[in-house]
Amino acid sequence: MEAVAEIAEEPKPPRMNRRQWKAARGNREDKWTRKDRLLRGATAEKRREQEAAEAAADAAAEAANKEDPEGAKAARYRECWIQIFSRSHGSYEDTTSIPPMRYTDDQPPPSAGIGYADSVVIFSVKVTQLKDSLEWPLDVYGIVAARDSLDRNRNLIFNRTRDNCQKLTPEDASLSLTGPTRAIVMIDPVNYEVELKVKGDTPSQDKLLSLLLIEEKYYPPAPGERCQGVHCHTYSSKLSTVEVTVGHLARTVEATISVQVIEGSWPTHHHGRFVARMASLDDLEMVLLDSRDGTVTIANDGAIELSRCVVPVEADGELKLSVDAGQGDYKADALGEGQITFAPEKSGRSEGICDVGFCKLRVTVAWSLLVNW
Repeated sequence: MEAVAEIAEEPKPPRMNRRQWKAARGNREDKWTRKDRLLRGATAEKRREQEAAEAAADAAAEAANKEDPEGAKAARYRECWIQIFSRSHGSYEDTTSIPPMRYTDDQPPPSAGIGYADSVVIFSVKVTQLKDSLEWPLDVYGIVAARDSLDRNRNLIFNRTRDNCQKLTPEDASLSLTGPTRAIVMIDPVNYEVELKVKGDTPSQDKLLSLLLIEEKYYPPAPGERCQGVHCHTYSSKLSTVEVTVGHLARTVEATISVQVIEGSWPTHHHGRFVARMASLDDLEMVLLDSRDGTVTIANDGAIELSRCVVPVEADGELKLSVDAGQGDYKADALGEGQITFAPEKSGRSEGICDVGFCKLRVTVAWSLLVNW
């Protein structure tokens, strides 16, 4: 009993304060170790959200430091997008998951709100003016994208990496567009995102040519009226001015175009220019392919690789496709040309033969209705 009493009466060790506890803890982790541990344990979605938020903060700081109000506006839009849409639509950099030709072969569900929707045609994106120390020519890379309300993700119009720049000159300062991948629908206002950089000798010497967010106002037309016309958006940033020309079309279907050589052959080293026209938009050209001084890429089965293939067409209008081929200047040294016209359909495919002289092309158009609310 005495031994038990002695053990019970043994004094307890004194309580350590916070400083003593930290000193006694030999394996404490600093804030960077803790951040790394938390990141490794986070889900992929959480990591994407954090990385996107950090990138947005960096972009906002860069724009503010350069006193670029348009860039700051674009950075704020990015922050707002992440806060509102990232949980349901993924990363800010994600591209649209909605494919073209959704209802070409399959019937749409009866309650899906499918029909003739108002759409956007992007004719051109052009650098019209340089500022500060920039001089022509420029090696440009980056993205131009549209966001509509179908899925809020990027529908890429231009997309080039640093090792695949496009050279811009005063005589030819328009970007070679490669989209959209599906029709851009005007249910709510469409936003255009421009993030272009000029390649320097090293990545650290690259310059931000343009960081823009173009918010296109859209008001649904009154009953009996048509929402259509051509609009030119011009915005200046710290280093350049960019001009975006778009057209609005009412009650459209989506046309996805493919072209195949079926008779004769495309001459080696001869370039080609393929354009689509909609008469209600002042007959402006939507360039589907312009190989410029390069050759036309043709697969083994004769299929011609178009840069752009998705075009909205008015339900009561028509689609005109023109082809020009030649060496040097098209008009001065034309080798052949042809034209074909299609009446739009709600679904299915239309085919026609375009004779350009030295060969015949089979043009196929896949039609699809669009979400209209």
